[in-house]
Amino acid sequence: MPTAVGGEPAPPLANRLWLPAERRLETPAEYRERLRIDYGRTRELLVAHFRSPADANVIAYPFGDIGHLSANNVETASVVNLEIAARY
Repeated sequence: MPTAVGGEPAPPLANRLWLPAERRLETPAEYRERLRIDYGRTRELLVAHFRSPADANVIAYPFGDIGHLSANNVETASVVNLEIAARY
């Protein structure tokens, strides 16, 4: 998924993405909604796989780097990710 910075690929959980059709970055609201949909859908898939909501109560971040925050364009990405992940 590209960001505005030269259209380079970037980790999608930690970055507002470039919307080519609109020629702009996602708004903060669009970013939050994309994360909400992503975490919600992930939870649905885990519950379906394990056949038990209790078995899908954990989420892991690669090497503790929530959405690869070492390369982001959203200053509050960790706060937003933790807030939305906690809902699911």
